[in-house]
Amino acid sequence: ALHMNADEVEATVEWGQRAIDLAERLGDKEVEAHALNTIGTVLPIADGRKGEIYLKKSLQISLENGFEDHAGRAYANLAGVYAAAVAYTEAKQCYDEGIRYCFERNLDRYAWYLMGRRAQCRLEQGFWQEAVEDAHAILDRPGVPNMTSLTAQIVLTGVRVRQGNPEAHELLDEVRDRAIRTGEPGIGVWVAGVRAEAAWLNGELAQCLAEARVGFELTRPSYRMWARGELTLLMWRAGGLENPPEGIALPFALQIGGDWQGAADAWENI
Repeated sequence: ALHMNADEVEATVEWGQRAIDLAERLGDKEVEAHALNTIGTVLPIADGRKGEIYLKKSLQISLENGFEDHAGRAYANLAGVYAAAVAYTEAKQCYDEGIRYCFERNLDRYAWYLMGRRAQCRLEQGFWQEAVEDAHAILDRPGVPNMTSLTAQIVLTGVRVRQGNPEAHELLDEVRDRAIRTGEPGIGVWVAGVRAEAAWLNGELAQCLAEARVGFELTRPSYRMWARGELTLLMWRAGGLENPPEGIALPFALQIGGDWQGAADAWENI
């Protein structure tokens, strides 16, 4: 789990598989569920949605054996995988089931995390009002974990930016400062994208390029390819590059490469 939090894929898989092998030999289903969950969460970084298989198995074992905390963790991480892969249909089923399951069992930290993921997906799909409702439900709740409240605040900021709301300027600085304090690369990438988009919408191309580069430097090929694509598109719009780099999601690569119809078809499929 420590290797997972550090995005160290090979070490996570190595130690996780050793735990699974030992758990299977001893018949320890709880350890098996935990290790499957951990491997499944880190694998998408390197292999698209490969981790989905591990997470689904972890969830199945947890539900069958009444491991409620492990089930909550599996729902949360599976929803995160789907959201990162822009698999909105699967994400919706996962967070709807997970939110209901977790609230019924007082697993509030997982339930609120899942609601934050739902808010993120709703923002990306253009369901602004629903995204705002989820974000406010989280922010109005005392005791919500810091990362979950930050997710809600970023969603709220993203909506305000796209609506041209003057509140967005203050929120942009606040989420940047909170993101820096977390030290989490994924949060930093997301906030950089929101700030770059805000600058682009205001016609501030130099600022857009600078913000997008900050986020891009926190990524690497085959890792967060959708976030890389969004940042790359903003850099391209700001005049900072001419050709799509490797390791970005297909719709962005097609658009930057000049294949407008191909990019539109890819987005339509999503």
